[in-house]
Amino acid sequence: MSYTMTEEIANLIYDILVQDCAAAESMRDSWLYHQTNKEELTTEWRFSGLLGFGGKFWRNMGKWYVDGYQEDYTPERKKLIAATNKKLVAIREEFNIPDRED
Repeated sequence: MSYTMTEEIANLIYDILVQDCAAAESMRDSWLYHQTNKEELTTEWRFSGLLGFGGKFWRNMGKWYVDGYQEDYTPERKKLIAATNKKLVAIREEFNIPDRED
């Protein structure tokens, strides 16, 4: 069963990416289009920001998370990734989103 992300939830997630990870606000419309698309599930989204060029949001195996290139990890980036991923889990729990979406 495929989960179609609502615009409300997509905006909440992008708010986190902008506020916490310095994703570009100018990419929000494209993000909304790709994440709420009922025709095709977008499984990865490069936002870069504070995670460098490898900074991506993932929809993988029923999970949402951010990550970056391991070679670009610093202690600060590892903390940022962990804190952001906790917020993404909290959104899934708040809205009771199923674990499997692919």
